[in-house]
Amino acid sequence: MIDIFTITKPLAKVAFIGSLIFSLSCNNGSDSYHHNLAAVDFLRPPSPQFLIIPDSVLLDGNLYLEDIESEQLYALQKVEGSQYVFIPDTIEANQLKTYKLVTRDAYAGIMVSSAVSEGKLNVSVNNKPVLTYQMETVLPDDGSPEYYQRGGFIHPAYAPGGEVLTDGFPVGHTHQHGIFFAWVKTSFQGREIDFWNQHKQNGTVVFDSLISYSGGPVFGTFEGAQTAIVLDGEDTMRVLSERWKVKVYNTSQYYIWDIEVNQRNITDDVLQVLPYHYGGMAFRGSADWNATTATAGQELTGKGNGGFLTSEGLGRSGNHTRPNWVSMFGNVNDQPVNLTVMGHPQNFRTPSYVRIHPTMPYFCFTPVVEYGFDFKPGDIHIARYRIISFSGKPDPSVIDQLWKQFSQSTKPSKKVVL
Repeated sequence: MIDIFTITKPLAKVAFIGSLIFSLSCNNGSDSYHHNLAAVDFLRPPSPQFLIIPDSVLLDGNLYLEDIESEQLYALQKVEGSQYVFIPDTIEANQLKTYKLVTRDAYAGIMVSSAVSEGKLNVSVNNKPVLTYQMETVLPDDGSPEYYQRGGFIHPAYAPGGEVLTDGFPVGHTHQHGIFFAWVKTSFQGREIDFWNQHKQNGTVVFDSLISYSGGPVFGTFEGAQTAIVLDGEDTMRVLSERWKVKVYNTSQYYIWDIEVNQRNITDDVLQVLPYHYGGMAFRGSADWNATTATAGQELTGKGNGGFLTSEGLGRSGNHTRPNWVSMFGNVNDQPVNLTVMGHPQNFRTPSYVRIHPTMPYFCFTPVVEYGFDFKPGDIHIARYRIISFSGKPDPSVIDQLWKQFSQSTKPSKKVVL
């Protein structure tokens, strides 16, 4: 990766994020600075673009980038430190864009907002729901055993038209929870522990607290704390501290949001994550994509109206391949919609294997298909993903363009140690 920020001369600074180049230069005493977004050889649909703005060139007031040619304004929002983000309109291939840093009155356009209600955190764009983070521990409504109770997952996730893309406690697989993270086959202190299949009653994941949440003109964000625990009868032991950091961006034709899962071994013993054909970051699709209606405990059969598409052009046959992205799609309320997930290009063992179920609307990114790893005391595991929800069937050309932007414009955490 290129360094984030390099000063080339006193009044010309260049900020790098991946392959995107923003030059900042003073206009002969003017109070504005110019940002040149370098041309690339592919079309760029609206997507988050990151840049570094040193404190020395910041202006007082609400920051915007103004397109020099169209005079269109784009709100800037601080991410952390000197990093900012904005979302431009579509940029054609090989087109150089120049923006001017300006200030204006408080942003009064579409906002990303977050609100807590009844044990849930709801995130919306322009008052339309994008996702719900289920905090409080809940049970399905069908009278399932208590060991299926769960908090700390995302459900529902929505398409721009309001269709629900996920399933919280699917019939027949009650242990799956919308968008969730869990390891399956592990060994701890000489015992086999399964944090995924709750009916084994030796491991699960619990919600701890909502650390923070906020909204804004470019993105809204929240951070939640969870723990993977070992169960032994009435006794429990906290093994992995888990933090979810989620950013939802201000887009409307599709929804874009990023999730970072940060796990740390908080014990004095090694947790062995053993090779297995699934486990990790998982996604359960809409109940409308189920093949049949089944009672609890029954397997679903057939293929329903849902399907899959990977970056390699494969459907369900993409199981245990290593694509850049996976799209899960189908009709909800008779409307075609899809949920696309991209793995960060510097995740552990990237590109990760994916488990695509042969019949059910479910897949996960799993780095342990071939080899496990030792999760030593104090070790940190960070996994990052970009989720994009669309109305309509997946368009691989658009998804590939969004993938290129994601892979080139974000900088991974330096704490990826596994």
